[in-house]
Amino acid sequence: MKFCNKKILFLFTLFLAASSFLWSAGKQEALPADPAVRQGRLDNGLTYVIRENKTPENQVELRLVVKAGSVLETDDQRGLAHFCEHMAFNGTRSFSHNDIIKYLQSLGAGFGPDLNAYTSFDETVYRMTVPLNDPDAFNMGMTILEEWAFHVSYTDEDIDGERKIIIEEWRQGRDAGTRMMHKAIPVIFFGSKYGERLPIGDMDVVAGCDYDTLRQFYKDWYRPELMQIIVVGDIDAEKVEQDIISRFSGYENPADAPERVSVPVPDHSTTLYSVQTDPEADFTAIQIFNKFTPGRISKKSDYKNQITEEIYLTMVNNRLDERTLTDPNPPYVYAYVSIAAYTPVKYLHNLVVVTAPEDAARGYQAALTEMEKIRRYGFTQSELDRARQDILAEQEI
Repeated sequence: MKFCNKKILFLFTLFLAASSFLWSAGKQEALPADPAVRQGRLDNGLTYVIRENKTPENQVELRLVVKAGSVLETDDQRGLAHFCEHMAFNGTRSFSHNDIIKYLQSLGAGFGPDLNAYTSFDETVYRMTVPLNDPDAFNMGMTILEEWAFHVSYTDEDIDGERKIIIEEWRQGRDAGTRMMHKAIPVIFFGSKYGERLPIGDMDVVAGCDYDTLRQFYKDWYRPELMQIIVVGDIDAEKVEQDIISRFSGYENPADAPERVSVPVPDHSTTLYSVQTDPEADFTAIQIFNKFTPGRISKKSDYKNQITEEIYLTMVNNRLDERTLTDPNPPYVYAYVSIAAYTPVKYLHNLVVVTAPEDAARGYQAALTEMEKIRRYGFTQSELDRARQDILAEQEI
């Protein structure tokens, strides 16, 4: 492979034959639940998690999690999961256009840090940080969650206005890195619908979808059995539980609702690669993805494995960083390893190497050499001690 002085993004996607990365069977002792957490499931399938937390005082975090994201979209619906997220802030049964934002701002909450939402492949999540300096603030916060879940207005006027906002959001996000990554996604998720369903969607669909098509997507997927309410903060957990039961028990799942199926990410026995260039790119990067099936965290041994994974990542990244600090002519600008949960069925172990254009081959070789040394010889005791100290320091409040 000849590396030239063009700014390029070079990606490999690899399949790990093993069914897991760091997970092992271990002891089978169940991981005990936090006794301070209240959780339950209503008859309609809606679940909830509640935890009383007095720090900080007079504040509560509210979440509505909907197990509906872009991977559920048909070809003519690409972008509608994200569109539904946007529509929640336009108006509901009890709140006119932007009144939700105005009300929370009146309590001292800010749009963005305290009030926001996101759409991913598999879920849409709405979040609020509600200051409890008004006696009715918590009730209003829960009402907003309920309205987002079941009573978004979807007027023709609001839909048309939001089309322009989403298209502008898409336009602003079209930087060189995003453009190249979007071209590589179908290779990374080879043979899977995930490779065809980026959450931002297709702007032709966003601009031209019928009003009722968008409303039907909301009706189909925003249903109790696909929802979870999360409440954490300076609250009375027992009262909150009764409030959730009272508010949400009466909602029913539509009889003709489409089935929520799990979307597979097929394995492949050969190495796949994607080479992307962009005239506006100001970096050269090589990424190596290893796909693996994640383990569930239900036992103490699973939790131990998760901590082991965190220690491993910390040690690898410390070592990769060390090369840039001690080498008078470092082979890369920076390099790091991460584990990303892009889908529920396959996680990605990702090695990223960013270099000067002329150093792509040298940087790539240096990073792989460090990974091979780790595979063969492991880590030193001092590296382990440092990683432990780093992780413990991060946990301090």
